[in-house]
Parts: sequence; C-alpha cells; structure tokens
Amino acid sequence: MKKARDAGFYVSGRAPFGSEVIDGRLQKNKREQKIIKEMVKMKDAGIYFATISKVIEVKHGIKLSISSIRRTIIRARNENITE
Repeated sequence: MKKARDAGFYVSGRAPFGSEVIDGRLQKNKREQKIIKEMVKMKDAGIYFATISKVIEVKHGIKLSISSIRRTIIRARNENITE
C-alpha cells in the first residue's frame, strides 16, 4: 500500500467530497468543487452548518452531515479552493 501511495495512487477508501478517484488517482470533481465554494460563502455569511446542509440537500440533492460540511469547509480553506 505504501508503494502505491508513494507512486501517487489514492489508497484510502472513499474520496472526500469535492474529489473522485479516476484511474486510482484523486481528482477534483468540478461539480462538487462549485458546491464547496457555495458552502464556504454561506458559512462566511454567518449561516449555520445545519442550514447549509439543508440548502445543499434541497438545491443539489446531496445529503451531507453537519460534520462533513464542517470538515469540507476546513479542507477547502486549507487547500485554498474557496475562490
């Protein structure tokens, strides 16, 4: 497994929201990246995580837990994909 990871392959189970595994490598999912940017904007506007979860479910048909949204927003800020 370490050999595959060192070669650039994704070996950690399910891809995080905003990404997908293609040919064994983690790639950005453009549709989900747009949703992440939308979530960050809502959070920056002071909207609660629970409300963001409901908006994403209604608007995009994607059900995400509050903790998943929180992790996704933190990861987005760390990876600077908020703009």
